[in-house]
Amino acid sequence: MLNFKQTLRIIFKNKRTTLLLLLSLSIGLFAFTLITAKVTYNRTFDTNLDNHKNIYRIISSTYTNKVLTISEPRTQHVLGQHLKENYPEVKESGFLCKPEESNYKIGDNLFINENSFHCSKGMVDIFKLEIVQGQSVAILTKPNKVIVSESFANKYFKDENPVGKVIQQFPAQNFEIEAVYKDFPRNSHIAPDFLISFHNNMFFPPPLKEDWGWVRFYTYLELGDNADIKKLEDNITELCYENNRGHMGNSESEFKLQPIRTIHTKSNYKNDIAKTVNGQYLSILQAISILILIISGFNYIYFSYSRISVSSTQFGVRKVLGASNASLFSQFLFESLLVHIFALIVTVLAIVFSQGITGFLIGDVNFNSLNGIFWIDLILVIVVSTIANPLMLIFLVKKKSSLEFLSKKISNIRKLFSFQQIFTVAQFAVIVFLISSILGINKQVNFLKNKDKGLEIADKLVIKTPGNWRRESDIGRNLDFFEQEIAKIAGIKNISTSDKVPGDIPTFSFSVSEQKGEIGIKTACFIAGNEFLESYNISTIDGGGFESQSRNACIINSSCMKQLGYGEPAEIVGKTIFLQDESMMQTVEASISGVCKDYNFMNAKEMPGPILFVDWTKEVMLGNYTLSVNSRINKGELIARTESLFKKAFPNYPFNYFWVEDYYNKQFEDEISIVRSLKIFAVIAILLGVLSLLSMVTQICLTKTKEVGIRKVNGAKQSDILILLNFQFVRWIGLACIIAIPLSWLFIRYWQESFAYKANIDIGIFLISAGLAIIICVLTVTVQSLKTANMNPVESIKYE
Repeated sequence: MLNFKQTLRIIFKNKRTTLLLLLSLSIGLFAFTLITAKVTYNRTFDTNLDNHKNIYRIISSTYTNKVLTISEPRTQHVLGQHLKENYPEVKESGFLCKPEESNYKIGDNLFINENSFHCSKGMVDIFKLEIVQGQSVAILTKPNKVIVSESFANKYFKDENPVGKVIQQFPAQNFEIEAVYKDFPRNSHIAPDFLISFHNNMFFPPPLKEDWGWVRFYTYLELGDNADIKKLEDNITELCYENNRGHMGNSESEFKLQPIRTIHTKSNYKNDIAKTVNGQYLSILQAISILILIISGFNYIYFSYSRISVSSTQFGVRKVLGASNASLFSQFLFESLLVHIFALIVTVLAIVFSQGITGFLIGDVNFNSLNGIFWIDLILVIVVSTIANPLMLIFLVKKKSSLEFLSKKISNIRKLFSFQQIFTVAQFAVIVFLISSILGINKQVNFLKNKDKGLEIADKLVIKTPGNWRRESDIGRNLDFFEQEIAKIAGIKNISTSDKVPGDIPTFSFSVSEQKGEIGIKTACFIAGNEFLESYNISTIDGGGFESQSRNACIINSSCMKQLGYGEPAEIVGKTIFLQDESMMQTVEASISGVCKDYNFMNAKEMPGPILFVDWTKEVMLGNYTLSVNSRINKGELIARTESLFKKAFPNYPFNYFWVEDYYNKQFEDEISIVRSLKIFAVIAILLGVLSLLSMVTQICLTKTKEVGIRKVNGAKQSDILILLNFQFVRWIGLACIIAIPLSWLFIRYWQESFAYKANIDIGIFLISAGLAIIICVLTVTVQSLKTANMNPVESIKYE
């Protein structure tokens, strides 16, 4: 048995190969750990609650004429409480609701907070909020009360006790702080800064207070251990049908219970309460991490075999002296153990020193989420690798005779399928797959960004103004001043106001029918005027814009026209329709003044549904001011001047703005994130492939040194030698392309299934990925083999 010092001497005898071996293994372990940390962190969301397996969220899906209109995690106000009172398996219920305004003031601090909610007492109990200051009993049961998180309290109140202080909601609501709660864990799908009570004695739009009024409430249930989920879902559907029968018409609703632990990774709903991630992308990343780990294992075997080739004389002498395969295996195992220990140390150090940049590179990463089970699994992987690699090595060399070792003829490179060639094919198949996937996903995202959406979103600046106010109010007169002054700025082509802008989810609270009292189709409803249509270049295909003297004119899109039963715009223009809100409290008669084309207002990933415009802009302040500007305008100066005018018009209101194109393209954040991650791990895969090629080319150059000398004596040029050495590898890269391209095409097509609009994935993407792989191979082989090609043929022929 070799001792520790002897093993170290053997390992570091060929320092270059050993360094490559250690680097390759460390990269594989680090990439695997990094991706697993990201995936594990995202999959642990909401599992910190002891009762998380019993907490569900209600999802409602509305169908019109059997066609899905909208799926969202929101319901009506009374639903949760009714379930708690009538179904014993429902232990607790609670809801959250977005405030009508998100503009607040504490003292002299004006701020916008989109991370606040109206909250029922039941939510406090379900999420078991830990109260650290103030009362802990009957909180959020009185009107105009609020509880705040510790971090929010520290930010705005410093060392002061916030209990009893007031948060003002613009312009006139005051909420008294009654408690401070410990921050929600980082891996929670919600982490509100503060929670406001919801009480009938508070000011809300009347339909919001109705038991079966607006669908605005995120409803959560805590169920008993033996609850029958499917039966309860059916009961919810039946209950809502009974209480909304007069509201349904051609529509019907279906309800599902979503486990809270799946909200972060398995939600794809409109109007979701917080940003989620695509669980499918997490699975892709995890699969890539395993591939990289396997590649690094291949490299370990190959680098170790290369060391054996370089030191083959030593092994030949040992065999002549009677060394058995068992003794060789002992040496390989001891070497493997030491190298894996070094690699694990390097990996841990990389984790410690990279925590500041890993989140920037691939998004949310929390190494603390790697629990004991992961580290046990990682140790098992290392143990298996430590044993499997020497087993593979002994399998490769056990049939070699001492003569083959002494004559340095242990390479299998001349065989039809040597393990070196198999490793090369496997590594470059992964590289080609990753490059093709990156190009395919990039093409799909760029296709969606650049496709004709039916409206123009470039060079549009949105200013958030006070909303839900009458135009004849004092604030409305301030808006008149703001409009007049903004219009004087050079470079502004158009000014418009609306309740929503492209990228927003519109309200689906109205149904449209041709008969008063009849509930028709569900449609997205926008409040905007002719200026809005002009600003976003939305033109009608029949009829005109809004009638200048009529409040009750409307414009519908082609989908709305078809769902109302008409085939041509001329058939419906001029007809009267009735808009009825879901609370049945408001019915509006309107005349169709025009039909516009379908366009992708909400996002570019789905086919447009029915949409309706009404022009109530002369009566109500809507909260969104769109400035259509010249593309050559100085944007910095424009924003500075706009902010100055805004503060004069609304001194108690925070200034907030965004560019529509940036806002609209936020829908592609998941795809952009996965592409960024794929690029990083493609670089890692390429690096591992280059490292193994370097070692392989070195070995082949050694075995072909004499052959190269003979060819040069017979007149071969340097270029001939390089072509000879490159040809062996290029043909195996070609085989890797043949394997990888169909797999990557299938993956891209499968991934595209979630999009209504699909880019054409042509052969060019795969030719580029194959070409890049071949270029990487040729450059690596050429650089490494130049020394052999330039050797003096006399010296080459002498080489044994």
